[in-house]
Amino acid sequence: MPDSTTEIARLRCENESLRAQLEVEQSLRTLGDGANFGTAIPGIDELQILQKALQSMKAGISIADATLPDYPVRFVNAGFEKLSGYKSDEVIGKNLRFLQGNDRDQAGAGEIKRALTNGQSTRATLRNYHKDGTPYWVEVHVWPIGGSAGRHSHFLGVQTDVTERIESDVEKQRLAARMREITRLEGLGLLAGGVAHDFNNLLVGILTAAGIALEETPEDAPARESLQLIEKTAKRAAEITKQLLAYSGRGRFLIEECSMNVLCADMERMVRRMIHQNATIISEPGENLPGVRGDKTQLRQILLNLITNASDAIRQKGMRGTIRIRTSRSFCSAEMLSSSLASDQSAPGEYVILEVIDNGVGMSPAVLDKLFTPFFTTKENGHGLGLAAMLGSIRSHQGFIVVESTEQVGTTFRLGLPVSQGDPSETGHIVRRAPAKKELGEVLVVDDDESVRWIICRILKYHGFNVLDCEDPEVAFKVFEEYRGRFQLVIADLSMPTRSGIDLIADMQAIQPDLPCILISGYDDEEQYAEMTTGRRFAFLQKPFTPTQLLNAVHELIG
Repeated sequence: MPDSTTEIARLRCENESLRAQLEVEQSLRTLGDGANFGTAIPGIDELQILQKALQSMKAGISIADATLPDYPVRFVNAGFEKLSGYKSDEVIGKNLRFLQGNDRDQAGAGEIKRALTNGQSTRATLRNYHKDGTPYWVEVHVWPIGGSAGRHSHFLGVQTDVTERIESDVEKQRLAARMREITRLEGLGLLAGGVAHDFNNLLVGILTAAGIALEETPEDAPARESLQLIEKTAKRAAEITKQLLAYSGRGRFLIEECSMNVLCADMERMVRRMIHQNATIISEPGENLPGVRGDKTQLRQILLNLITNASDAIRQKGMRGTIRIRTSRSFCSAEMLSSSLASDQSAPGEYVILEVIDNGVGMSPAVLDKLFTPFFTTKENGHGLGLAAMLGSIRSHQGFIVVESTEQVGTTFRLGLPVSQGDPSETGHIVRRAPAKKELGEVLVVDDDESVRWIICRILKYHGFNVLDCEDPEVAFKVFEEYRGRFQLVIADLSMPTRSGIDLIADMQAIQPDLPCILISGYDDEEQYAEMTTGRRFAFLQKPFTPTQLLNAVHELIG
């Protein structure tokens, strides 16, 4: 269903076009035969009446000579002058195609040309250009006017301004395309997050098994080098899953007060020796710039990616170029945010703007369309996650991104982060109460992934704990109820089919309030659950983790 603004514009334009057509026909009928201008020679009074009628009309009226090559214009009314900006003496003797500027391959222009050649009436939509260069849209009605011996002597044209309707339709189409793009990226975000979660479960088994094997392998054993390579490779894979989580908006963030000018200055000093020799950095920091609340590590990574990409674009162009790093403060309206890649939580208001501008090789429209798609890259050795992760990070900061690029001209990345509204609050770390020292006891492990359960049990048993594991959280809760006070620690996965780990832990702590618990997840959800776990004996562990990380979390809670 079209929105009310677009529908009103359409009806208004159609009404004006119909009214113009009726006025012309009524004026021509004053001469006896509205469609056959040349069947009789009108008198002087009749011509004056006709001219006055045409001049009084708001629509743009033109009459062209059909007997001469190129159909030169013989008459335009005041409405035409107002619409086009040209006076009649600037138009008389010319073909009206000059109003189309360089856009002479328009479908509407071709339709009018065919109609004139065949002596037929037609209607078409054209984009013309005002005398001052401003484009405008008109709906053109053309009729042949009869002459002697059945030949047409003139063509009558009526132009109605339909710019408002066309621009409303274009805006509607643009917003629809933007919504499709946002939906596509959100779908990819969900897919990326799901892949990262499942991949992290696999990496838990690889990393921890390699860690255990290294502990049990003598220093001089030939297999030790292979085990170290497995562990190193698994850690590199874990870094990729972190970028996927960042793209999906499920990455880890340490939120604190940040100065964008300070971050930019620090990054500039660091990368000056890293960028290509043809590139020169120019800093343009905004004055009296307010702070933002964000993760400094994430923001530094975003800056590094943008500067590195800009340097590479200048290198590819093969000429000396500049990388401008500009900060400013700006009010961003709802309309502006809707035209950007923004978070659903981005609201109109004051934003700190970061721009990274280069005059490098630029990007084609095809590359721009896929710019933030995970694993899409134009680099030989790229993995296609840098910009995808940046988009996820900015959205998680309730910010927005706008990218403009022209081939062989350059690229501008414009990022916005909301202005900080007060003093820095808690950074998102979970506050944990100091645990009481206890003897090594029994641990209940709940996870629907068999390999994760096996590896956790293997590590804990190896280090002296008694362990009971359950695949089903409902079964685990029944076991916990039946053996109250038996377990010194519960380790539960966050995402399980029948009940989430956080709900399971909450129900268990309702029975035993001082129960130490570890929540594990393939996502980084520590901040999400920080508030509800504050003051409790609780820890969060993100997959994949090493045996050392697991044991540190266990000993922190139960000694």
